[in-house]
Amino acid sequence: MSRNFRLIVSLVLLFPGVRTFCAKPPSDHTPRLTVATSSGHSTFHIGERIQLTLSFTGPEDKSLAIDLANYDRSGRMDEDSFNVEPQSGWVDPLAAYFRYGSYMGGGIRSGEYLSSKPVTLTANLNEWVRFDQPGTYTLTVTSHRVGPTDKRWGQFPLKTVDLVSSNSVKLTIIPATSEWQDETLKRIVHDLPKSRESEAVSNELSAPQVGSISDLRFLATTPAVRVLAAQLRDDGAREWDAYVGIIGLPHGEREQALLSMRSLLSQPDFPVSTIFLEAMSWLNMPEDHESLPPQEMDTKIVERYQQKKLEARDIEWQNVMLALHEKKGSALHATETTLLETEPLKPDPRSAAVLGAITRASFAGMSPADQTRALEDHWDLIGSRELLPQLREIAKAPSTAADAANVFFNPQARIAIALRRWYELEPESAAAEAIRQIGRASPHLSAKEVSYLPDKTFPQFEPLWAQTLAESGDVDYEPAASLLLRFGTGAASAQMVEIFRHPKDKLGNRLEPALAYLLKFDPGAAEAVVQRDPTLLKGRLDSFAKETSPSAFLTAAALRQLASSDTNGTADALHYLCHHGDEQVREPIYKALLIWYERNKNLAGKDPRDLPSDQIEQINLGEDFFNALLGNQGWLPDEKLKSDVLLHMISPNMQAWADRESKRNLDVSVFGGDSEGEFASYELVSLVLPT
Repeated sequence: MSRNFRLIVSLVLLFPGVRTFCAKPPSDHTPRLTVATSSGHSTFHIGERIQLTLSFTGPEDKSLAIDLANYDRSGRMDEDSFNVEPQSGWVDPLAAYFRYGSYMGGGIRSGEYLSSKPVTLTANLNEWVRFDQPGTYTLTVTSHRVGPTDKRWGQFPLKTVDLVSSNSVKLTIIPATSEWQDETLKRIVHDLPKSRESEAVSNELSAPQVGSISDLRFLATTPAVRVLAAQLRDDGAREWDAYVGIIGLPHGEREQALLSMRSLLSQPDFPVSTIFLEAMSWLNMPEDHESLPPQEMDTKIVERYQQKKLEARDIEWQNVMLALHEKKGSALHATETTLLETEPLKPDPRSAAVLGAITRASFAGMSPADQTRALEDHWDLIGSRELLPQLREIAKAPSTAADAANVFFNPQARIAIALRRWYELEPESAAAEAIRQIGRASPHLSAKEVSYLPDKTFPQFEPLWAQTLAESGDVDYEPAASLLLRFGTGAASAQMVEIFRHPKDKLGNRLEPALAYLLKFDPGAAEAVVQRDPTLLKGRLDSFAKETSPSAFLTAAALRQLASSDTNGTADALHYLCHHGDEQVREPIYKALLIWYERNKNLAGKDPRDLPSDQIEQINLGEDFFNALLGNQGWLPDEKLKSDVLLHMISPNMQAWADRESKRNLDVSVFGGDSEGEFASYELVSLVLPT
């Protein structure tokens, strides 16, 4: 019986009859998978890369398509299962990583129709199978990339449910001679890039270089491990292959890998990255090749393993800390950043103090991005009046052309956080600088970025901010718009009204903050503007209420919009009424639900994946009705309302919610963003207690 290794969940385990299905004689409408080694060879050394070519064919009628995904953010694909007989003599080198590690899956995908012309993909078998013993092995591949097509999805399979099993391939694994190992390593070293400068810019390797780093990853000899460890740095494109190569090493090479990595700690020019430290913690853990799927493991076993790994990382963190004084230049800054971002569970106060002092001393030499991260995330460690001169300099410095050209760095965020930290150390002078910066046309700081300023108004600045909002073109108006709402008084109402006399296509989204300003400070003017153009409120009710406050005017507009034939308009009205409604809107919402249900009850029980987009929107709208009635801020739903609403729900999500809500223990979540949390079915719009 073969043993399947899959990334997270093997669909083969979920469909025990798959072998009988795949054993049927192929027909013209059956997808086929042929697997072969890319080199055409069948004999390989232990530690030699075995590249496979997977060829898919199918009918000519475009009824089947294939998912062409060739990478996953987790680090390994799970679209194909590699089944090897016999079960001994090999292991999954990354079993422990995918069982106990933390990772995020997913990635960009594309598809293609199957036909008689083969669609080919390649994969390195070594990623799933590490042969530790010589012998003859039989390989088959099971894929679930193939599925039926749908005109809405084009060449991408609607559901990848067709499990396709390949032919079998005989592999002969022979012992690796020292001569072959030495020659292979020599070739790898020759082919690896000699300079990291262009690699760091493009974050890409050439095809031969990709092959070389893969060969190095699987070679697993003591000299190769030394070279592999040196590739584990984050200033190029080799880090991931080096990382999984290190943590997938056989037991006999793991101690050597740790020694090699510890020797790199004391090299002045070697930057210690977060992933380097993570690899060291994995090497301290025992190998685990148990085939039990992660979802079937005892949670406590997983937690104990993860706790031990964190303890191992803390030990290695101290080793890095001890070597920090030997680092120079960019290697010093990179290693400091790693230490800051991986602070131990129980930090030693002395080590923390030393790290803070060293980081402050080298702060001026950090990259702007590293400075920003240090000020945002590690102020508790580095915060000191010693940094005041540099904070003042950063906060007052204009953005340079180089800053503007760097798409990975926001110079304004650096100025904003420096000004905030300056304010925490020296409030009076920092507040004066913040007011100077916002008190001009086209300010760069938003109201959120100066939220620490005392509550006061700046009517003297409102005309400047209003002028920025009224200007068309590429001017960034959003900071000025936020400042008008946060520090305004209504002094710019006339300017706001004038904005609505301009053609709408010239101002675009600027109309929204202008109307929000009028709603907050001059409701009469806002009503007059909306009467001239009722579409101004369309789709914006909820956002207006969050920026200003709910009002009878907005509530009346929301109730009118409930009857709209526009799904998005109705959804916006429901969101507004859910957050800002009272008992008076309960009955109108329920009546609108009944009308909606009569129009859409035929969708009950249908799989949304099989429906066109307009019907999916109706199902989503039903969930908005559900939330507006049972999660409304204006009332607590009684049992009759709950049962009445559930009778008119066509989405299974709603019943699941009802079952969850009926528990004695209610879920409480706190998070960032526009919504600050949830309590059972209720959205917490703000966690700030009223005073």
